[in-house]
Amino acid sequence: MQFEYKKPCSLQHHRLICQHRREARKLNRVADVRLAALRDNNYEEYVRLAQQAKDGRLHELLEKTDAIIAELGTKVRTLACLFVVQLNSTKYLLPIQYP
Repeated sequence: MQFEYKKPCSLQHHRLICQHRREARKLNRVADVRLAALRDNNYEEYVRLAQQAKDGRLHELLEKTDAIIAELGTKVRTLACLFVVQLNSTKYLLPIQYP
């Protein structure tokens, strides 16, 4: 018994190709909007669009970025508190020297 391969008719093939092209264009449009938000420094909009995307790598990158930002924020707050305590203990303000 031999397996017979039937070619899809050209109209079905054409419709399938058109459907794939439409889906690819839609994905490209969404990615372009997401990148435009990032270029405009609109982080909230970028995060919202990225969370709507079904891209696992993008979600992982956002999670790591948020974790790093939170860690940096706590370190900056800690250093600021230490600086204020140090200033209060010396009872005078030191002039800030700019490079």
